[in-house]
Amino acid sequence: MSKTLRLLSVVAVAALALFSRPFPLSAQSCGPWRWASPRPQGNTLQGAAFGAGRYVAVGRAGAILSSEDGQTWSAEASNTADDLRDVAWSGSAFVAVGAGGSVHVSGDGRTWGARLSGTTANLNRVIWSGARFVAVGDGGAILTSPNGSDWAIRPSGIGLAFHDVAWSGSRYAAVGDGGAVSTSADGIHWSTSDAGSLDLFYAAAWTGTRFVVSAIAFPYSPRTYTSTDGVTWRLTSTRAQGLRRLIWTGSSLLGVGLTGTIGAGPDAASMQSRDSGTPLDLLGLAQGPSGFAAVGARGTILFSTDGVAWSDRAPGPRAAFSDAVSNGSTLVAVGEAGQIATSEDGETWTLRSSGTFRWIFGVAWSGSTFAAVGEAGTLLTSPDGIVWTARSGALGQNVQGILWDGRRFVVVGSGGAVLTSADGSAWTFASAGPKVLNAVAFSGSEYVAVGGELTGWIVSSQDGIAWTRRDTPGSLRPLYDVVWNGSDFLAVGSHGEVLRSADGVSWVEGSTGIDKSLFSVAWTGGLFEAVGEDGTAVESADGAGWSARDSGAAGDLYGAVWTGERLFGLGRGGAILSGDCAAFGHRTQSILSR
Repeated sequence: MSKTLRLLSVVAVAALALFSRPFPLSAQSCGPWRWASPRPQGNTLQGAAFGAGRYVAVGRAGAILSSEDGQTWSAEASNTADDLRDVAWSGSAFVAVGAGGSVHVSGDGRTWGARLSGTTANLNRVIWSGARFVAVGDGGAILTSPNGSDWAIRPSGIGLAFHDVAWSGSRYAAVGDGGAVSTSADGIHWSTSDAGSLDLFYAAAWTGTRFVVSAIAFPYSPRTYTSTDGVTWRLTSTRAQGLRRLIWTGSSLLGVGLTGTIGAGPDAASMQSRDSGTPLDLLGLAQGPSGFAAVGARGTILFSTDGVAWSDRAPGPRAAFSDAVSNGSTLVAVGEAGQIATSEDGETWTLRSSGTFRWIFGVAWSGSTFAAVGEAGTLLTSPDGIVWTARSGALGQNVQGILWDGRRFVVVGSGGAVLTSADGSAWTFASAGPKVLNAVAFSGSEYVAVGGELTGWIVSSQDGIAWTRRDTPGSLRPLYDVVWNGSDFLAVGSHGEVLRSADGVSWVEGSTGIDKSLFSVAWTGGLFEAVGEDGTAVESADGAGWSARDSGAAGDLYGAVWTGERLFGLGRGGAILSGDCAAFGHRTQSILSR
């Protein structure tokens, strides 16, 4: 079975249709998806706070994590898929805010409930002043609440997005795009201030004597502004660049930002860069009794006891994965920038050297050899998944889909390339036509390959050498993967389109009813499981009626893989998701033996 990666952006609505012939299978469901790597999860984290004896971090797709010591983190049930952008602690409650005006409240950081905010504006930051929560966001949105549950909208007099808000003890200052500043003594009545700048104001803090704002000037020049009252502002230079969050520790400023930037210093003029050990964006920062927690892109969590030396508390590969395969004892996953990782249990992954920086799109196992294929003619083989050898034969074509048919590897790629090899070392090159092929499947007697760029393309072959086109030109959307379940081929593609065929020749179009591209599909022995754009996951027992599944991932998922025992979803940011479909394992064996 092949898995494929297509790096395309799609945005149209698919028509809902049903297939004409149902499978003789009952409706069933695999268990919920969970994060296998990175641990505890890989969605971008955007805000952090400390309270109730624990650190709490929030992020995309409703991600909420907690830790009592900042070292060991666990995922909490948020009961939402909303993107959460910040969190604050009042002394009795955590409040998390995010996209579409979402507000979620917890007394302990572990049990959360939604609240109505009264706005649909994205809320980017929330603070507690000692008397009220103040949340700010897009379109000049400002909201206040005495308890996190009851919210009032406050006119700001500004239509630009606010990115942060700080409290001096006597005055609030909200800052945002185009040098926007709005101030208030009580959080209820707000007035605009002229900062004398059109820079993007991102992060704000009160040092005890002045407000400090980290800003970016066009095209990308870091700047720092200060003000003693929030009304009159002064430009100050800084060495720390791209800061997205600032706090005052009690003795110095500490900030985190883009490309792993960490800056610290006693005042805005003397902030120095610190080594974070990561190139990934840091977007949230919290101070607790045991130290500082910084969180960011792809589930990054760093911790420091002193703000100087930082350790990674959520390790794991962060480049995208596109495919995986198991030889029965070792799992091999491949992906972006030549990334290859192996695992014995699907939970702990070890990076291996591939010898290439190219995308690796697909991988298959022959019974004695792993073969991996990728960008610009990349062909690799390995007996164990650990030591890899480069092979030639793809003539520079992108090779994207691969399978083992029982006696040889069959690979498809750009320009209609088809390659075959009995051992993965010597390859025979052929062509199925002029268009890109993304994936290939085999029924035991018929090969089917699918692809296309602007429009879809289907070809079939009985020998893997001579191919015949099976679609009507221009009638299909691009197709990204195809699978054989023992009686039918199922292909998935752009805008949720699915097609089914019993023979690979005649095809019936359908749809999942979800307007997201599906990049990969697997057959578990009882269910089709498909994954795709923006973490989309759907399943179907018959290929006709589809149900959405919550993957828990915010980024694209490029691979759906069934090992015979476990289901895996792979994608952006090193995402490896795991699902329990073990009950279907025996059915898979019976199909493969046909």
